[in-house]
Amino acid sequence: MTTVPGAPDWLLRLAAAHEKIDVQLAAVTRTELPGDVLERLSRSPFWTIREYVARKPQLPPGVLAHLARDLDYGVRLTVANRPGLPPDLRHLLRRDPHPLVQAVILLAEGERG
Repeated sequence: MTTVPGAPDWLLRLAAAHEKIDVQLAAVTRTELPGDVLERLSRSPFWTIREYVARKPQLPPGVLAHLARDLDYGVRLTVANRPGLPPDLRHLLRRDPHPLVQAVILLAEGERG
């Protein structure tokens, strides 16, 4: 039902809070999601869901900042690959414990000159 265009927001909220990954996946793969649904999905126990959220083009700043501090380096790597990353998050990810995350940020900064 959440994959149906025009599914009501209340249904998306229920799906985002569901304990099963396939239900959360049905919600997170929608093109547009309300900010509170993105917030909920960014705290999913499933790294794949959080990585999907990190790919969304229009993320509330708080959600993006939360994902930049995710325990999973793949989620942080997805955040690091975002164009137009705010300077404070670039600074944070430049000092990330994972070398791939650091490398993506350093390469992006090198391309900007």
